[in-house]
Amino acid sequence: MFPLTVVTCPHLEQLPKQKIEPVQAQYSYRDNVTFKCDVGYKLSSANTMVNCQSNGTWSNKQPHCTGVLCRDFPKIDNTVKSIQTTSRYRFPTSVNVSFQAGYQINGSNQLNCNPTGDCSTPPVCTELEPAANNGDQLNHSGRLQGQPPCSGGPEDNHINHHLM
Repeated sequence: MFPLTVVTCPHLEQLPKQKIEPVQAQYSYRDNVTFKCDVGYKLSSANTMVNCQSNGTWSNKQPHCTGVLCRDFPKIDNTVKSIQTTSRYRFPTSVNVSFQAGYQINGSNQLNCNPTGDCSTPPVCTELEPAANNGDQLNHSGRLQGQPPCSGGPEDNHINHHLM
């Protein structure tokens, strides 16, 4: 009689963002292994499963997980540096947005590539109201007082203005 030998396949490495099912200390001939990725990631190959073959090799290479591709980030006007809308970003990429002088941000200054491949809600940029020339803020009530830039102003040479 011949001695019985068990055919085993090499150990599968636990790769980042990847789940292997079932996890075993050793895989033998005809064992099947399925690969899955964490939310926001997808397999690099269409092969989601490998099987241990009679020659002790796996039927396919082990795939790895990569972040999903995000749809194009939106173009946002009046930014200091434009976002590369033609570049492809992958989850979990984040891009910080800053605006030109004279504009303010409404919302978060960060655009995120979400696990679904969508972009987070972009910030809104609004133009700041022009500041009063020659004015000093006296208190936080919104009352400004300043000197007129030309002669011929009010008799006390002061302008009082209440902001709404």
